[in-house]
Amino acid sequence: MSKKLSVFFLHNVVSPYRLPVFEEINKSVDLDVNFCVARTSDRKWNIDLRGYSFKYRILKSWRIGPFIVNPNLLSALLQTSHDVYLVGDFPETAVSTFITVLVAKMRRKPVVLWSETIDNRVIYYQNLAISPKTSHRWLLAMLTGIITTYRKLLLGAPTTVAALSRNAYDFLLSQNVPASKIISGIQVYPSELLAASDTPKSDSPYAGRTVLLYLGYLNTLKGIDDLIAAVKQISDTNIRLLIVGDGPQKQQLRDLAREDSRIQFIGYTEGTAKANLMSWADLFILPTLADCWGMVVNESLYYGAPVIVTTAAGSAEIIVNDVNGKTVAPGDPQALAAVICALTKDKRSLDALKNGAAKTTSNITDSRVGAKPLIEAIIRAGAVS
Repeated sequence: MSKKLSVFFLHNVVSPYRLPVFEEINKSVDLDVNFCVARTSDRKWNIDLRGYSFKYRILKSWRIGPFIVNPNLLSALLQTSHDVYLVGDFPETAVSTFITVLVAKMRRKPVVLWSETIDNRVIYYQNLAISPKTSHRWLLAMLTGIITTYRKLLLGAPTTVAALSRNAYDFLLSQNVPASKIISGIQVYPSELLAASDTPKSDSPYAGRTVLLYLGYLNTLKGIDDLIAAVKQISDTNIRLLIVGDGPQKQQLRDLAREDSRIQFIGYTEGTAKANLMSWADLFILPTLADCWGMVVNESLYYGAPVIVTTAAGSAEIIVNDVNGKTVAPGDPQALAAVICALTKDKRSLDALKNGAAKTTSNITDSRVGAKPLIEAIIRAGAVS
């Protein structure tokens, strides 16, 4: 039996939904995961690394503006030797990424790139990204130029690239990455992390209501103000829009919705309470203006809720119009309102979408599916080392 490839993996943050995928990768290779930071300030999820067999360490980190610097990374790299080096396209960890690539190149070892990127837009500064001010437009253009240069350097380094959406694959091609280097796949939300609902909608506070659900971070790029504007255009008194989550835009959104009693805000929710809300939803809506993927789409389909998602989300590729949901253009409340209104008025169509949503889950919640393109990229790179 051949020896497993040893893989040094630099990843930006401990994301619970990634861990089962890493565990699946570890079945095929000897994975050594190095997290640049344990958690970011915008995430409230619980982190539990117990029960996983892959090796890991959480690196010491310093935050300098939007960037994360890991002062003990070089030591970790030089103390061990690996067959393959796997890095992600995360601009906030650019310094650590290039240090890892440099060590790999010095040792003449192959580099694999994990890429979710779908364009060169700078979305870290969310208010800046949507600001109409001329000064902000100039600053955004400057930052975009810097990121574009960073990415051009990065994309010249890997032996293979795992593109984790159709949009990511197309973006790589647009950046002159040869198709022969790219292994494409999708992102998954592992079903083992999804709690079961314990309360039917008939026993919920929303029995007999048509529930529209947004669940996620409350920030400007999620387009939630467009969703509120859309609901305000709909006269149906039976609908309830539940906005679940927390974030810097919370008070602004509450102010926008203040005069409409059909719009309700529920704070950060997880576990069974979250599962109940998703299973009660007649429609899940992600009105995002920019999202490399959007894991809530996977989650919603798992619970049987059809999805309306904008084409600005990578996860739009798993939505088939009139089968398990609808896709709409971002930043267009009127078009969003028209789609919501048409579906909530047509119970037969809505029920058909719910059936379609329930049949979509086999791939999008399977860790093996999420791991497959990364394993293939690692094995292919290792074969040419």
